[in-house]
Amino acid sequence: MDIQDIINPKTDVIVKPRRGGKRPGAGMKKGTKIKRTLEKEEIMRAYKERILGKTDYLFTAQFANAIGNLYVYKVVNKKRGSVVMKEHILVSDPAKIKEILDANDGKSGEVNDNYYIVTVAKPDNQALSDMLDRAFGKATQSIETKDESTTLLAEAMMKLAEAKNKQR
Repeated sequence: MDIQDIINPKTDVIVKPRRGGKRPGAGMKKGTKIKRTLEKEEIMRAYKERILGKTDYLFTAQFANAIGNLYVYKVVNKKRGSVVMKEHILVSDPAKIKEILDANDGKSGEVNDNYYIVTVAKPDNQALSDMLDRAFGKATQSIETKDESTTLLAEAMMKLAEAKNKQR
């Protein structure tokens, strides 16, 4: 007999209540997910899949951010009508970048009648720290406390041990 059941005193028959209280079989089954939860899970699955497809690119970008970036631009004069405008073209060929850096001691300047601008983005320490943590695990950190309760506990345990030794 369930606690929710009521016994009719006239007939001694168990009567189930009609309203209120816990009813067996009522409500959603355990583990059932509502539509909104299913939608969120689908969005997260698609997001993770997209990120996993770009892991090499993302690693390279974070690595470049961690160590700093060097940019070399070629400055080209473009004539539009009577106006001469300067256009900055990013140099991406490693051999050309080396040639430019070697010719100007790593600074902006002219090489083969073309002017080049060299600029550097400083390294991001947080990105570097994150990458090292992922590769080697987070470094342990010690915390100094001035909690007297641990010293008092140690002293009390030593006194208890001394007292036991004296009894022997």
